[in-house]
Amino acid sequence: MPPLPPIFRPGLARESVQLAIALRNPWAAVRGLYRRELAPRTVVFRSGARLGSTERDSLQFLIQEIILERHYTPRWFYRRGENDVILDIGANIGVFAIHVCSLGRENRVHCFEPDPQSFATLQANIAASKLGHRVRVYNFAVWSEPGSGSLLLSDQEKSIVQQFRPQTTATTAAVPCVSLAQAITLACRPDERVALLKIDAEGAEAEILSGCEPVVWKRVQRVALEYHSAELRDQCIAILKSVGFSTYNAVRGPVGICLATQTGSDH
Repeated sequence: MPPLPPIFRPGLARESVQLAIALRNPWAAVRGLYRRELAPRTVVFRSGARLGSTERDSLQFLIQEIILERHYTPRWFYRRGENDVILDIGANIGVFAIHVCSLGRENRVHCFEPDPQSFATLQANIAASKLGHRVRVYNFAVWSEPGSGSLLLSDQEKSIVQQFRPQTTATTAAVPCVSLAQAITLACRPDERVALLKIDAEGAEAEILSGCEPVVWKRVQRVALEYHSAELRDQCIAILKSVGFSTYNAVRGPVGICLATQTGSDH
């Protein structure tokens, strides 16, 4: 049986209402639900935040996944914070950063995005949303150890399917990278903890987790990561459990979302 056209997709009416509530220019985004080629390149939220994108960015998909469906921040998992430190690894164009800023008036977000084009859009979106005092951006990859590597794009040339590799090549520009421990040090004062660590690193998630010592994990309350295979899911869960986290599969499948909380933490 052929797949249903977008106009008959389950949940479409609910998503249309959610967009109408969230956006100042909802009808362009609603049209994009019915016809993907009509999806807007820029949306403006009622809060005043503005998200722009290029043709290589999947803006409508990111809004649906991150803001409407809250894959990384279900309400039972992440409560509204007022002075939380949040790390966004694989920040892309800033959809998650803007989302978590809306969940707490004083939340501070540290965004790590290695791709130069996505990073430029990220900077522009944070500036346009007047969130520069709350969101810091770093043009780095996060890896198991500091150094440099290469950023590889898929044949689709989509900004959300980039892959970082630790080896550089003659045809690929080097990308600086930091370890997760270094990223936490950049984001937090010594007396602070990371309320939420979000990772969407297109296959690098296990490498990122493996480079962090157990003592550093004590400074992280919650982890929300996207895994990109069953093998990576199992590796990530094993690492997180070994350093004191309880884990939950929030979105299942070959690509899914794993949520984790420090055992005994208040979430």
